[in-house]
Amino acid sequence: MSFLNFFKVFFMDWQRSLWKMAACIGILILGISVFSNIETLFPWERGLPDVFNMLFIESSLLAFSAPAFLVILFFVLTPLFQPLRIVRFQKRETLAWTVFRTVFFTVLIYLAAYFTFGFLFAWLKTGSLQNTWATKEGTPYLLYKDEIDLSLFATPYMILRYGLTEFSAFLFLGLAAAFLYLLSDRYIYAFFLVVGFLIFDFALHSLFMISLFLNKAAVRLGTWGDGKDLLGIVLYFFGLSVVLMIGIFILLLRKDFLSRSGKKE
Repeated sequence: MSFLNFFKVFFMDWQRSLWKMAACIGILILGISVFSNIETLFPWERGLPDVFNMLFIESSLLAFSAPAFLVILFFVLTPLFQPLRIVRFQKRETLAWTVFRTVFFTVLIYLAAYFTFGFLFAWLKTGSLQNTWATKEGTPYLLYKDEIDLSLFATPYMILRYGLTEFSAFLFLGLAAAFLYLLSDRYIYAFFLVVGFLIFDFALHSLFMISLFLNKAAVRLGTWGDGKDLLGIVLYFFGLSVVLMIGIFILLLRKDFLSRSGKKE
């Protein structure tokens, strides 16, 4: 399948379920708006970065952004495995690359929307566009004083930090959902298995300070780090994603689609 045909079909699948996706985004926005007003959890609102960063801590990823992403992925991933669509792919390799592209571009679109909402939301909450984290009035300096390098909070590096971390993390989540969907033949199973893994990871980190996903995907001052730390996180998630891609490719080569043609998603 050429890129042109892929995008045509991809956006047709998005268009068919646009109102459902809009409902998911609406629930996501409502949940985060309510969440942000809990003063005991978020007593600070010193600047735009403080509010924006709230969208990328462990609790926000677990409760809102990751589940919403998995629901939206359902609307564009499952149509690929309709019997008539599978016949048109002809080759299993073509189907595999279409799955990878679908996850990749769903992650891009979802994060672009999420980042845009986060920026506008933070702007409305603070009434300012200033990146206070790069100044001595910002939270990093107030917490760590001269022990912290404020150049790590320059706007270009912050964009890079959030963008690369969340893209690599959500790519892993999307491929994990695709792999489990192929393994179980039911997306609902894949959804709850992925969410269950996130809950388990959250509990594991709370009890034993061990985390396989959330602590690495979350962007917090305590784990901000420099370029080497960022590179390590990105390589970690991309390494896991490559393993999942190989697993998906093998499953697609061995999958008997005829036996599931009458099943519902």
